[in-house]
Amino acid sequence: LNSTGYRISEYVESITFEDFLRRNGGTLTFEQARSGLMPLLGTLSSLHGAGIIHGGISPQNILVGRDGKLRIDGFATAALHDSRSELLCQLFDGYSAIEQYGFEGKQGSHTDIYSFAAVIYRTLVGNPPPDAPQRATNDHLTIPASVSQTVPTHALSALANALQVMPDDRTSSVDEFRDEFSSATPISELRNAPVETDPDDGRQHTGASQKE
Repeated sequence: LNSTGYRISEYVESITFEDFLRRNGGTLTFEQARSGLMPLLGTLSSLHGAGIIHGGISPQNILVGRDGKLRIDGFATAALHDSRSELLCQLFDGYSAIEQYGFEGKQGSHTDIYSFAAVIYRTLVGNPPPDAPQRATNDHLTIPASVSQTVPTHALSALANALQVMPDDRTSSVDEFRDEFSSATPISELRNAPVETDPDDGRQHTGASQKE
């Protein structure tokens, strides 16, 4: 109507996931993060199957309802989440993928996978990954040893694969990410390098810039 797009959605009394985390000490355990966030992959899979890319997944666009369920919000035209658009773009530092900043590469399911993995990272660590453009030139994405010791190795590797800076190196589908995140596949069989320990700082490196 009048060259304007409209969105209709169910009203759910809720708070943002970011507010929820702040009210609960800033982080969740791996099991809490897994049980709360992984069901959202079903929503993402349905969206991608319909050819829809969200493009703005972040703790600000995930809602926690009074029923305890998490829901994805913040749907908008894809151009809103692309710096090359003529629209005033809305990117989420730490969660938006490199291709949304005008770098080479088109948005796709891999774009949402990056953002979703960044949400998991923030949930476990307490802060989001560094901005994608910063990582493109100086990638020091790490997970504190105190956190990585509580997370299954295959889940750490799944995060490393999903948080690859370059789209061609990144996990490309919801099913692939789900399988890697929930699988006990031996590290040697995973696509990218495993998380590594830095003996100098006691932190875990994702190996996001490495390939076997």
